[in-house]
Amino acid sequence: MPSYEGVALYHRASVLLLKLIAALQGATTLYLSFASFISCEKHCNTLTAEVPFRDPIANADMACATRFMWTCLLLFASTLGLSDRTDKFTVLAHARDAKETYDYVIIGGGTSGLTVADRLSEDRKTTVLVIEYGTLDDAPIIDELQAWFLIQITQPQLFYNITSVPQPSLRNRAFPILIGKTVGGSSAVNAMMAIRGSKQDYDQWGALFSKSSPWTWEGMLPYFKKAVRFTPPDPALAPVIPNDPALWGKTSGVHAAWPSFQYPATFAQVQTWKDMPGVNFRPDSGTGVPGLYWYPTFMSPTNGTRSYARTGHWENIPRPNYHLLTRSKVDKILLHGTTAYGVKFTSLTDGLTTGSIRANKEVILAAGAIHSPQIMQLSGLGPKSLLESANITVTVDLPGVGQNFQDHISLSANFTCKRKYSIQLLTLPPSTSGSLTDLSQIST
Repeated sequence: MPSYEGVALYHRASVLLLKLIAALQGATTLYLSFASFISCEKHCNTLTAEVPFRDPIANADMACATRFMWTCLLLFASTLGLSDRTDKFTVLAHARDAKETYDYVIIGGGTSGLTVADRLSEDRKTTVLVIEYGTLDDAPIIDELQAWFLIQITQPQLFYNITSVPQPSLRNRAFPILIGKTVGGSSAVNAMMAIRGSKQDYDQWGALFSKSSPWTWEGMLPYFKKAVRFTPPDPALAPVIPNDPALWGKTSGVHAAWPSFQYPATFAQVQTWKDMPGVNFRPDSGTGVPGLYWYPTFMSPTNGTRSYARTGHWENIPRPNYHLLTRSKVDKILLHGTTAYGVKFTSLTDGLTTGSIRANKEVILAAGAIHSPQIMQLSGLGPKSLLESANITVTVDLPGVGQNFQDHISLSANFTCKRKYSIQLLTLPPSTSGSLTDLSQIST
């Protein structure tokens, strides 16, 4: 009978498909495939019940053919879905899930740590582990562009609770030290200002080594460019917001772009500063020269969300050799003499249990300006007098470790505009820039 032939063909093809999927993807997909199989059975029974045929044999054949079609589609979809979930990135839920050894162990999952991990893991034969103290936090305020201080107020868990000692030159006041405590580090919680340091500072640092040191401005500029993908402002803004794409890169996963709106009063302020004697107006924020300039924002040019180390150097990177372990505190670097061979850490997730992981090639310290010297000191690398006062065995006497920290200062100024400006004046429509024709008329 045709119905029996259809049933037999359906079951034989389904079994063969299940075996093939299981061989390619493993038992987990096989489980999903059987779930899909049951789902399509219910769907097809409903379908044939709603569309009855006068010939019961033809009706049975139709059901078998429909079941087979849906089974194929669902099995294929389940395979793609599982692959999509497991191949993006590897987050270790527990410290015990980590391997005993990696080629590289990176301390800190912030801006520098994730960048280096991304670069090293491009070689699929190289295994990389990033150990991060903070969490993999998906707080919407990280991505959404809001007033920067709101992150500190509404999401204090994203910051370390660190306060400076009283500062004699600032009336003995103490200040909070703002450091990001999440995957992405401070790039996840900063003000998203794409500004480089001073060219003069880099040249002075390079001069401490040699005239040919790569730590000078010219030595560092290729890496500055590689670190950020630049999107120029809307062409309508080019006359008033100068920029030089040659100072920026085109390949990074971290973006620097421009908002579609600028407050009208900003243009008046810029013009005022340009008219003041002694104020140099720079063509781009990436020149490394002090002065007045426009700077881009670390944001996606397509949807305006924050672009930072996590989105650029960790998310959606399909590398099984790139592991991330969160909520783990590195206690010290393990040393053979003066050679690092691993780390000792405490898991904040697994009941404060301790463990160690070895590095076949290198231990890379990327825990930031505060915690990197702290870990060095706890490992016996630092000022001898300080380590001995803390009963830490001195491995290498390095007086400069933990010294001369300088945080950047922030000054604000208030202005009163004599003329009134419409806040809609500089809004960029999706397809037109007619509202920008009056920019040349903005003045003080």
